[in-house]
Amino acid sequence: MPRPQERPDEPVFPLLGRDPMAGILIRLWVRLREYRGEDPAVLEDALRIAAEAERYAMGIGKGLQVAAAVESLKRMAVGR
Repeated sequence: MPRPQERPDEPVFPLLGRDPMAGILIRLWVRLREYRGEDPAVLEDALRIAAEAERYAMGIGKGLQVAAAVESLKRMAVGR
């Protein structure tokens, strides 16, 4: 069932808290939306969810994978 802000036929890609990449992907989305002038309240909420996703993944034993996701993004940023 779509959420109120979604259109019934709109594609959706959910990120689950158990995915070690979820937090970093949300943080990347925040950075990109920041440049587009997104509502700061929306960005704050997204950052809160990113932190919750990271805590969740670490809590189920995926801390090393969360750290690896962060390192992968850093390497991509410098082109390695």
